[in-house]
Amino acid sequence: MENIKKKFNKFIKYLKFLIKKTLLKLSNKTNYIFNKLIFLIKKTALKNSNKTNNIFNKSKSKFRSKLKVSNFNIYLIGLITILFIYLFYLTIPALYNKSWVQNTIESKLLDEFKINFSISSEINYEILPSPHFTIKNAKILNDDPENPKELSEIKELKVFIYQKNLFNKNNLTIKKVLIKNANFLVQKNDFNFFDRLFNKKFSKKEILIKKSNLFFKDINQKTLSIIKMSNLHLFYDNSKLLNMIYLKGEVFKIPFKLKFNKDLINNENNFLLNSKKYKIKIKNKTNYKKKIVNGLNDLSILNSRLITDYKLKKNFLSFKSFNSQISNNKIKYNGKLNLNPFDLTLDISSQKINLMKLFNTNSLLFEFIKSGKLFHDNLNVAISFSSPDISNNKIFDSLKVNLNAINGEINFDSSYILSNKIGLLKSYSNELILNKDNLIFNGDFNLDIKNSDYFFSFFQTSKKYRKPIKNISFNLTFNFFKNKFKINNFKIDNKKPGDEIEGVLNNFNLSEDQQIGNLIIFKNLVNNLFSIYSG
Repeated sequence: MENIKKKFNKFIKYLKFLIKKTLLKLSNKTNYIFNKLIFLIKKTALKNSNKTNNIFNKSKSKFRSKLKVSNFNIYLIGLITILFIYLFYLTIPALYNKSWVQNTIESKLLDEFKINFSISSEINYEILPSPHFTIKNAKILNDDPENPKELSEIKELKVFIYQKNLFNKNNLTIKKVLIKNANFLVQKNDFNFFDRLFNKKFSKKEILIKKSNLFFKDINQKTLSIIKMSNLHLFYDNSKLLNMIYLKGEVFKIPFKLKFNKDLINNENNFLLNSKKYKIKIKNKTNYKKKIVNGLNDLSILNSRLITDYKLKKNFLSFKSFNSQISNNKIKYNGKLNLNPFDLTLDISSQKINLMKLFNTNSLLFEFIKSGKLFHDNLNVAISFSSPDISNNKIFDSLKVNLNAINGEINFDSSYILSNKIGLLKSYSNELILNKDNLIFNGDFNLDIKNSDYFFSFFQTSKKYRKPIKNISFNLTFNFFKNKFKINNFKIDNKKPGDEIEGVLNNFNLSEDQQIGNLIIFKNLVNNLFSIYSG
């Protein structure tokens, strides 16, 4: 009988341990109820054991079987009772007044996370996976008290709460927040709000955003880009003293992961974006002092890497490259940008350049020009591109291309291409015209010939037509959409062309066979012109 009592006492101690471990976060009132319940179970069990002792003297085998059943029932009833009380305790917030819950959650979200949530009365309370309120059709507003603007539409908002002291609703404490199936709408004039938000200390409690979208819109509510967010985490890392943001998403069908942290003490930001699928990595580090932002940006795409050191003061940005390369080709650049009004000056120097790629009419540069975005009245752009080495070309050795976009007009004035053996070809007056059907370049060119013998040799001109010349000038019109060009005002050594030369040029301009990429046709044209040139 003493062994049975010892085993029973051990079980009671173990049962207490399980109860304390499971209900560690419960209130003092609840612990009192559980201790009282254990006392009653123990007292009842001891009474039963005394009765069982009398029965034991009469029938030892019968006692053993009944005792086993009796103990099991006691344990089972005790555990079920404890579980029932615990579950009942967790359901207490379901009894809270909904309007009180609505107002309290809005207030605590604003105090805790510094975000102005507007939640509906569609509120349900659930205990799994942990106690939380689920709110349908919530919104986030900016911090303008006079004219609050809606920044997001949230289909489902979950506010998780701590289990401690649920009897007292005034002690309701938020544990974390989960946002699902939300659309965030951001315009340029909203950037100040997010800047203020990110420059404040985040809550140590986490905000999670899942299966949501971030829309960037212009002033006409036209969508410029969409970021699909699979997971977004925002919180303050107390060990590192940093505001932290982790994002897994997709933009322009490019999957990426983003990590951002902000050191509020030293005013430093670190940004890392990585897309392993497309081998894109962007690192950015900034430091903000005395209203000046100093930063270093490191962009890697495939085997290209652009490292940029920059400085931003109000609306003015200056930048320069550092150990940059594109496809194993070293590149240098520096520039200045005024954001309001938009005014960009950019100088680019490449170790070498492929001429066919540069003037490829299907390249990103020409596609951007064709889009018409450079033809803007409030846009000033001056881009200079130069290279001392033209690769894969036997004629030309170096070049410089100037692209100027000023108040809706585009030109390439003072651009040139140099052949060390032939001479210098320069465009001194030109314009780029865009209409609904065509993108047309019209420009005047001048070729200063260094060596006329090599010039004639390249065009394979018959020796009887080779006469010493120093200069050729002409007007060139090129249609980018039709890939055709016309030559007018052709002059050799500033002499007005005769009627025969005019006739050859007119026939060529009206021909359907001429293409700018066909060198044989172009050589034939030059030889025809020199065959009738009187000198």
